[in-house]
Amino acid sequence: MLPVLIVQYEQPVGDTRYQTIRRKHIETLPPVVQHPKLITIKYQNPVNNMQPINDINDIANYLRSNGEDLVPCTEKEVAFLQTYFNVSFPQVYKEFLLVMGKGAGTYMRGTDVFYGQLLPLRDYARETLEEAKLDPLPCDAFVFWMHQGYIYAYFMTDGDENPPVTVLYESGEVIKFDNLFDFFKAELHLDGFVKL
Repeated sequence: MLPVLIVQYEQPVGDTRYQTIRRKHIETLPPVVQHPKLITIKYQNPVNNMQPINDINDIANYLRSNGEDLVPCTEKEVAFLQTYFNVSFPQVYKEFLLVMGKGAGTYMRGTDVFYGQLLPLRDYARETLEEAKLDPLPCDAFVFWMHQGYIYAYFMTDGDENPPVTVLYESGEVIKFDNLFDFFKAELHLDGFVKL
């Protein structure tokens, strides 16, 4: 069975980073859920004659085959992050860090997601949510991704090895991914590596 990417829009999507997915795919692939504030979109790999992308190593191999240089974290650096944040990372996130945690060429360039950028992300997200008068982050939320200071992504550190991801905008818009791996896979599309 081919892997399926599910993206849920919990509010009508305006002119945002994820508009790309909606605009490209909503017309060609019918939503499997019809709701005024919820659209679930499914699409499958492989596309453009590429091999199926089933895990972080497949993403890494695809990036390397496209000339991207990946810089991994060490086990010691991953352990430092877990100690610093007092969490146990899910397996998929550990794999991401150990394969490309310090950089991945143009993949997610311009987004704060790599080792040297992680420490202040929760504080930045908290401040942004407070200023926008939005609900605070859940206690067990780990903010691992920030784009241009107004979009944040987090997962819960509750023992799920491939947890759902919530993307928050300062506008209050929320987008949910079924799991962390699907989020990283979606970034391939958003960064232009994979065209549907």
